[in-house]
Amino acid sequence: MVDVEAVLLDELGRLSPFGGHEHADWADVTRRANVTLAGRRKLYLSLAAAFLLTALAAPALAFRAQIIDFLTAAPAPKSVVVSFGQLEVYESVPRGAGPGVIPKRARRVTSIRVGNATSALYVAPTKHGGFCSFWTQGVATFCSRVRQGTGAHGLIANLGWGAMTPSLGVDTIAGQVFARDATIKLAYADGATTVIPYVWVTAPINAGFFLYEVPVGRRAGKNRPVALTVVRSGRTVQRQAIEDVSKTNRVVDHRDRWGLSLQTTPEAIWSKRRELFSFLLKDGTLAELFVMPSRNSPSRQCTTGTFEYGCEPRTLAGSPVQLSVGGTGRQGRAFLSGRVARRVARVELRYEDGVRETVTPKDGFILREIGSRHYQLGHRLARAVGLDAAGRVVGKQTFDATQRDLYPCAKPRPYGYGVTMCP
Repeated sequence: MVDVEAVLLDELGRLSPFGGHEHADWADVTRRANVTLAGRRKLYLSLAAAFLLTALAAPALAFRAQIIDFLTAAPAPKSVVVSFGQLEVYESVPRGAGPGVIPKRARRVTSIRVGNATSALYVAPTKHGGFCSFWTQGVATFCSRVRQGTGAHGLIANLGWGAMTPSLGVDTIAGQVFARDATIKLAYADGATTVIPYVWVTAPINAGFFLYEVPVGRRAGKNRPVALTVVRSGRTVQRQAIEDVSKTNRVVDHRDRWGLSLQTTPEAIWSKRRELFSFLLKDGTLAELFVMPSRNSPSRQCTTGTFEYGCEPRTLAGSPVQLSVGGTGRQGRAFLSGRVARRVARVELRYEDGVRETVTPKDGFILREIGSRHYQLGHRLARAVGLDAAGRVVGKQTFDATQRDLYPCAKPRPYGYGVTMCP
């Protein structure tokens, strides 16, 4: 029997910085996630963005013109209702950000065989006309707060792919479609195409769901998947390119001077690294950050350290101040990290209680611990102000000081469905 709650909680724990029950090790989470701090708060995925999936061991499977009446489908078991409730609690951080899922209306709409197990599809409506869904085997949770397929963006489908072992290529295609007359096509590098059928779920969901495993011989190389397209009335209305994950998701292992493991992408030139920060947080965690050139372009640079790694343009785009608050656990420490524009000579940190601190960036980077006196509500970081060498304000950033489970605490509080978080 599939433990639905355990599966979803594991997925929540993998995608969330605060986990399903207790904090995971922040360094381990961020290394595995390989994303920027600013992007770690979302559990569900934006439309038209590829999402993380786990490989399926069964032959290619898809639905053929199947229609499921949501109102007559079997109610979800209690464990699934609880899991949807926990999803809503976590997604409501920061307050009001949740999809508004209605856990008690969750239903089991269909199932397929995945290897030696059954993967069931559970769907629950939201208060705002959208839905949340997940398969019990292999697919990350998806939520759409409102009805899709209409409005200014007019996206017809959420198109996703994944790879259990990136070096072996893309193995899974999955997603949702919001128009019954749409056709989903998978294109391969050799010119071949595959139509991927979907199961349609009636009102109040009004969406289709598809799950497909890429044949073993077509996951990488010259036969690999290259794009998903949505066709309506003979015209392509949406297209999503598929990364060559066998190349883009490779990592290289290194050791710092303490013998601790660090990772970079193959793009980074480790031999030319420079250490910008190296210090111990008060909970004993080593906080360090290295910067190094890119072998792809002199206009790019690469970083690695305790909390993240990656490569990006040397020139910071957008706001001159781009910082994030992170943590090493509920009983650990909080830290501030990120980048500022080159013209920012120093950053003034302004707290809710009126305290001000000044921090000087190194090569446009900031990494520092936040003192424990600023963990409680009313004392947290509220704003960062970037100043140039003459003291002129060149950029500002505000922080949500009410966000739960961001700052460590001694006594987490219950917020429903068995979820406890720091206030």
